[in-house]
Amino acid sequence: MRARNPRLAVATVIAEGFLGRLAFGMISFALPLYAYRLGVSLSEIGLLVSLRTVVSLLLKPAAGAAADRWGVRTVYLAGSAGRVLSVAGLLVVDGYAGLVAVRMLQGLSAAGRDVASLSVIARDAQSRVGSAYSWYSTAKHVGGVAGAAVAGIVLRAADGSFDTLFLLVLMLSTLPLAVAWLGPKEDP
Repeated sequence: MRARNPRLAVATVIAEGFLGRLAFGMISFALPLYAYRLGVSLSEIGLLVSLRTVVSLLLKPAAGAAADRWGVRTVYLAGSAGRVLSVAGLLVVDGYAGLVAVRMLQGLSAAGRDVASLSVIARDAQSRVGSAYSWYSTAKHVGGVAGAAVAGIVLRAADGSFDTLFLLVLMLSTLPLAVAWLGPKEDP
């Protein structure tokens, strides 16, 4: 399957890369602080920080198989929806087990989004794969760094309220989901 509008699909991936990493950069900055406030030990915080990446790496082959079977857009939307659910989870968890579950969901979500994003670039960028990937990679990194900076500012302005930060991240996380819904529509 190809995207109905290949240029729009690639632009969607770049926009989602920035917006998604902006939201995730905020979580990456805040999660260790939040866990520490909940009384989680430093060694457990270290495990939490790495858990998302470990889960994502383990699930990427399955995400690739799912994209081949059900389509890139389906996996992309599922990954984007998983990110929104994981952020919503942060608003209700209050202990280590809940944080582990959230991080595992974030890893699952990241596996799907990463595989789908690169699939869209490989499939729809045509002769501009290198340029499209460079813009996607740049957008991701700028979003992640900007997210960490914004998180610090928001936490300071909100008197250390993680709920305020997580609500902001939840709202921001719906934007990439909307972008993913609109962009990489496929022709059978």
